[in-house]
Amino acid sequence: MVSLASKIEFNEFCNLLEEILSASPKNKVKILTDFLNKWREVGKELKNENPDADISLFPIMRLLLSSKDHERGPYGLKEKSLGILYVRVFCLGNSDDAKQIINYREPTEQKTPSGGDLAGKIYWILKRRQTKNICKLSIEQINSLLDKIAEKNRQNKSKDPEFFRMAQQCSALEIKWLTRIILKSIRIGIGEKQILNAYHPDAESLFGEQSNLREVCDTLHNLKYRPKKTCNISVLSPFKPMLLEGFYIERISELFTTTPSYIIQTKFDGERSQLHMSNGKFKYYTRHGYDITNHPSFGDSPLSGNLTSKISSLLNPECRSIILDGELMGWHKEKLCFGSKGMNFDVKKLTSKSVHQPCLMAFDIILYNDKLLVDLPLKERLKVLESAFTPQDGVLMRSNNTIVSSPDQIREIFNQSLDNYDEGIVVKDSLGIYKPNSREGNKCYKIKAEYSDNLVEDIDLLIVGGYYGQGKYSGMYNSFLVALVVPGPSEETRKFQSVVGVSSGIPRDKLRDLNARFAESWTKERPSCVVGPSKDPPDSWLPPEKSTVLQIRASELIKCKTQPTGYTLRFPRVKKVREDKPWYDACTITEFNNLIKHRGVVNKLTKRHATEEDEKCLPAKRRDTEAKFIKSIKMDEKHFGVRAADVQRKTRLMEGKEFCVINGDGKVSKEDLERILLEHSAKVVQNPGRNTFCVLIGDEKILKARNLIECAKYDVAKISWVIRATKEENWGRLVEFLPWEMLAMRKETRDRLKVMFDEYWDGFFVDADLESLKRSLERAEDLEDCRAFEEEDYKELEEECGDLQVRVFENVAGHFVKDDWLKKPFVFLRGKICEEIDGSTTHVFVGGNWDRESVYRKINQSGKNFIKVLDKKWVRECLDRGRLLPENDYIVQ
Repeated sequence: MVSLASKIEFNEFCNLLEEILSASPKNKVKILTDFLNKWREVGKELKNENPDADISLFPIMRLLLSSKDHERGPYGLKEKSLGILYVRVFCLGNSDDAKQIINYREPTEQKTPSGGDLAGKIYWILKRRQTKNICKLSIEQINSLLDKIAEKNRQNKSKDPEFFRMAQQCSALEIKWLTRIILKSIRIGIGEKQILNAYHPDAESLFGEQSNLREVCDTLHNLKYRPKKTCNISVLSPFKPMLLEGFYIERISELFTTTPSYIIQTKFDGERSQLHMSNGKFKYYTRHGYDITNHPSFGDSPLSGNLTSKISSLLNPECRSIILDGELMGWHKEKLCFGSKGMNFDVKKLTSKSVHQPCLMAFDIILYNDKLLVDLPLKERLKVLESAFTPQDGVLMRSNNTIVSSPDQIREIFNQSLDNYDEGIVVKDSLGIYKPNSREGNKCYKIKAEYSDNLVEDIDLLIVGGYYGQGKYSGMYNSFLVALVVPGPSEETRKFQSVVGVSSGIPRDKLRDLNARFAESWTKERPSCVVGPSKDPPDSWLPPEKSTVLQIRASELIKCKTQPTGYTLRFPRVKKVREDKPWYDACTITEFNNLIKHRGVVNKLTKRHATEEDEKCLPAKRRDTEAKFIKSIKMDEKHFGVRAADVQRKTRLMEGKEFCVINGDGKVSKEDLERILLEHSAKVVQNPGRNTFCVLIGDEKILKARNLIECAKYDVAKISWVIRATKEENWGRLVEFLPWEMLAMRKETRDRLKVMFDEYWDGFFVDADLESLKRSLERAEDLEDCRAFEEEDYKELEEECGDLQVRVFENVAGHFVKDDWLKKPFVFLRGKICEEIDGSTTHVFVGGNWDRESVYRKINQSGKNFIKVLDKKWVRECLDRGRLLPENDYIVQ
């Protein structure tokens, strides 16, 4: 069959990725959209010529979103194994190039823009060696090659032949991008949401419900097609489940300000999974949509697989179809109890010889006998779940559900979970509906001990090693090996035993500070007093006497054969750097062993029960913030608004959406707006809260309106949006916000609109007309005086720019002796301008003819001895390289 994918050369696709990578953030999505639309048009022509032609764009999208393509199996290759394979395929032996590939994370003296990853390193090595510039392989052939690699991995056969073919037929550039596709990290500066939205405006939301990339691509191939706003969950197709929002046990009294009762379930420590069955055919999916049905432990029919053969007999005889949401757990065959993910097994890959067997713990039901249940309240869904199957220990079980109506009941159950060494508890609104692919605003919470400062033991451990990062962390250590102290009879006999590697929780500025502090202390030789792990040693070691202590928090201790302590930490994260502690005052082996309450595989780090007094011990800042939240959801007694019972419904356009109207304008009153919203089934509240979809403001000058706009916690729209949204021609679907209709936006909304409009409000997908041109010109005038970037803007910019550095001069406070154009980019990349040389100045930048005597006199008067005087070329060349350069070559004597 003729296919569109066979017409698209892989080289063109690679050039597209290069163009997107180097483009400005606002142009990246447009470049991808134009490429996809171009091949859509080619596909139409191909279809006209050959009605049987396959014109799907899925072959392209599965390369762009390789981590979301669940049709193709795993390649069985990570950076290390892939690097070794490349060394073998390209016959690099023990050469310097081979060492660079194997140790690709290590910084080198060669200044090659490798992109900070294995693919970039491979590219610059092969570019020097290869003479071939362009390959002629098509997208179809590349996908076929990747299929063969995945198949060889499934068969546990050598993948070398496929990579030899790649080496013969692909250029260095193409191998670079193939490497990133194989590693499922394409790194072009735009993420999954933006790529899906470039394909179709509804692609991201549909993929959230279906989790099937091929179906999404084929359903939305026609740009003009807009699916109806209904739940698209179907049996035997995976979907992204509803997730839980983290919550503090200290805050549980707040839960009952708006909701009278909750259902409590145990937080299970397994693999979030779905069980689908339709007319005797079974499917098992993970949370991320991977199909694990064909593993021998599961099976697609009662005649295949261990679990399915047992579950099929437990289902209600009248059950024709079902979707269960639950946790796949490992059940110990002899001890008859659940294992933990902290133990050394993967529940998805258990066999008949394993100590554990898979067991599905069902806690919700999504579909029964072809009827979707997502709109039923939870307590009604649980009634259906109760009758859907007969539970059997170790095979198919049902979560216990306890209805509570007070904070004391929740606290009691939570403390019981601590005693049972459970992961935590789940608290769900008994009247809540099921919302796929959502986390916040569902009134479904998870409460764990490690969320609270006073319930778990933090451990102070010493940095003894570092692991190189990649991407934006290229050339620096972004993960640290930490150790405890084993005291000896004297200081000379003291030892340090490694416990775990940790990277989570270290702020970017603190990470840079630690790298700078230890820059001269790293060594490739392990200090004799340090006992490291038997596997995965650090890239560099740090002598203990030159190190510092980190305060580490983790969920539990788990047995580990590779660490000298015999235990390691699960989910470790840094709470803070203990600047107040000397290096030798870390946790001792005796203190560490005291945390081990029993000799089992998993030990929780909780130290006591939660009490009512804990709420009073919340940090003042957190308590104040939450007090504001409680205040925000209380009804203002002076303004009760329009009664919903007095309004006749016209449509269900805004069903499930909560609005808050602050005021009207001169033409439409607040009461009129509330009546319009109620006519279209909206929920209207008098004060915005966590579940508010949109705040509407007519007069933005009043204090309350200004505060809501400035806090940027809500989508705040003008009245013009409501008027447009409720026109009869728009009743079929709630229209999207337009940027000029908004007074403030949540980050999610702002990101969504950035895909459709540039900063001047010019649409990427709609041709300009006189009105839009006038609006864009007015917007350009408004933006002429650029506002200063806030911290949130830098975070967004970092996400969009990928590896590009946007904080180059963050710790530099510079005085420019003469006015210079370099000031603006210096400030943009987080530099601080000092108008005068004073105690805050770190650098003085000079150039051309400058008054040496005057500058040094001012430096002396500042009272600071370590101000560096550099040639301003340093600033310019840092800008060119996108990173801080060594200062020694630029110091002016």
